[in-house]
Amino acid sequence: MKIGAGIAGILLGIFSLTYVGIFGSMVGSAAGWLGSIPFQGNNLGSWADMVSMLSWLAPLLAIIGGIVTFSNPRAGGVLLAASACLLWYLLGLGTIGTLFVFPIGATAVFAFFAAPAARATSDQNESALQTPPPGFDRAKWNALVQYDNDIAAVAERLQPLGQKWLDEFASSYLALNDKQYLPSIEQKIVAAAHAETAELQRRLQRAAEIEKRRAEEYRRLGEMWGHRLWGNKRNKLRTIAACVLILASATAPHLYHYLTPPPPRPTDRIVWSGYTDKNCFNIECLRGQMQKFGANREAIQFAERLSASTFIGATPRYANGIHHFRHMDIVTYVGPNETRGLVFVDRDLRIIDPNVTDFVATLRGFSAFTAQHPRAFVISGPQIVGTTELSNGRRFLLQYPVANCMACEPLAALEVPWDFTKAGRYAGVEPAALWPWSQRLPAVALK
Repeated sequence: MKIGAGIAGILLGIFSLTYVGIFGSMVGSAAGWLGSIPFQGNNLGSWADMVSMLSWLAPLLAIIGGIVTFSNPRAGGVLLAASACLLWYLLGLGTIGTLFVFPIGATAVFAFFAAPAARATSDQNESALQTPPPGFDRAKWNALVQYDNDIAAVAERLQPLGQKWLDEFASSYLALNDKQYLPSIEQKIVAAAHAETAELQRRLQRAAEIEKRRAEEYRRLGEMWGHRLWGNKRNKLRTIAACVLILASATAPHLYHYLTPPPPRPTDRIVWSGYTDKNCFNIECLRGQMQKFGANREAIQFAERLSASTFIGATPRYANGIHHFRHMDIVTYVGPNETRGLVFVDRDLRIIDPNVTDFVATLRGFSAFTAQHPRAFVISGPQIVGTTELSNGRRFLLQYPVANCMACEPLAALEVPWDFTKAGRYAGVEPAALWPWSQRLPAVALK
């Protein structure tokens, strides 16, 4: 049964690998592409990674489980059951899911049932190899050995041969019950014991010779392949080239990721540190001031885009600092009356303004607070209190002050993580916590 379960597990694993693995990776790639599209709440990227991983992991578990079943049916059944569970989680129990989940699950059950059957067969084989105890009256024989000197002498001489041959002696003598056969019985038992010992030694010697020949064969194979791969200069170069090719194939994607230059991004030319009139409250005034004091074209164009990106209308702002990350930047700016803030700029040079706080009232955790403080709102721009490198991108933790009026002391600090993908695209926000203002985190300095 375990052989059938093992073969079934391997075949089902190969079948699911050719279907689920290929199509699952295609679906994962498509979902990963959709996940790179920047819109709020887009979490398809992580889902795509999970689909791609499970699409290969579940079939491989079935194949490994089938192989393990040959030697350990119970462990193989566990692996097959894990494969069926992953396929159920990935495909469900629809038309496609039942095509894989139920057969692999049934194979896991067969493997579990094969474990006690295999153990019973092994026990039967071991019991068949053991010699059944001789049928004789043990009490009568013990009395003969104790009170009959002739029988006791023979039993003492046969004692070194082992209990098996003592039992053989007892059974043979009690069957004949005649002392004149004692020499003949002793002679035949000694001869049989010596023959058995010689046969055992021959088997052990034969097994040792086979093991020696096998080790010699492995040694010769190792020397042969060692000579083929490393025996001369040509083979050494060929082996080194193959190893380098394998290593390059494994590391090329990572090297490409880290060695390729970042995508287009704002340059330091958008930053301007000149003087402007604090009372410039429209973009025309700001443009004129920047042109008057020698700002370059890139800085003026970015100031126009930055000013147009605010949610309250065209408020004049210009960039006065930039902090580079791999695929995106944080740009600090100055506005009227020395108002200051920051914006994110992604790889497509789009401005993501974290000062747009209309979304805050709809976020999880804020409604309970506003129930106690109905007039509360975000009173100013955020500060960065943390930045974390994620497996699929980077997270910036921003802290917003919340109060009942613009001039009031803040009541709470709303911490919101802003996530960006590895490609530098905006991936959405979700509030992390709402803390009392006295427990707020300190701002961090970006390098």
